[in-house]
Amino acid sequence: DAVIVAEPTMGDIHLSEAGLSWVRVTIYGRSDHAGVRYSNIYPQKEPTPIGGGNGVNAIEIAQRFLALVHQLERDWGRRFIHPLLPAGITTINPGVIHGGVGLGEDGLLIVRSNAAMIPDLCVIDFDFKFMGAFEERKAEFEALFDALAINDSWVQENRPKAKWHHSNIYFPPIDTPLNHPLADMIRASRRALGLETISTGFPAVTDGAFYAGAGVPPLIYGPAGSGLHGNDEYVEISSLVESAKVYAGAILRWCDIA
Repeated sequence: DAVIVAEPTMGDIHLSEAGLSWVRVTIYGRSDHAGVRYSNIYPQKEPTPIGGGNGVNAIEIAQRFLALVHQLERDWGRRFIHPLLPAGITTINPGVIHGGVGLGEDGLLIVRSNAAMIPDLCVIDFDFKFMGAFEERKAEFEALFDALAINDSWVQENRPKAKWHHSNIYFPPIDTPLNHPLADMIRASRRALGLETISTGFPAVTDGAFYAGAGVPPLIYGPAGSGLHGNDEYVEISSLVESAKVYAGAILRWCDIA
């Protein structure tokens, strides 16, 4: 019926967060020897002395693709404005990139340490934040493959591929109403302790996303602290006690006991 996710929020109520998926994009080229790269750039009248000369550098295609992703990210930052979330929260972060030759069973490159080879593959893992319907944002992202293919017959015939929810990472967005009864009960519990309450949005993702995806509106509320995900992560004891009192008060109100 109701969900409080007890992440540290400095005593603020967080009612919204962007959705998140990881997406792995594989971009295809054609391998060759770097010694004949010149013939890839400047067509020759005669064959190269060592053969080859028709390589397509997947890393260079990836450079163009990243520029398109950058444009889409900026466009989303202007289009998707949420009153409780920071401007531009819908980031598309290229977090991991591999370039090389030959695709292994793990989806990564077999040869990743030989700069004398023109890479036939480039694999990029993105941290993909979104608002609204996931399928619509997914379609906008994959439309970049079409944009990449304009005036490029190689990409037209060798379209990049996207693997969504890579590593099983998918968090639906949260958008709990400001006047949700449980939020009002937390505010009432804080008022009883002489505390004001700020309502805002969470900049990262939490387990509340899975409740939101199941149709249960969650909110995120917890104590003050610092060093999140660091060696010295902590919450302040006094704030922890305060949060426990607020939880208790909200639960009593929700259960119609107080």
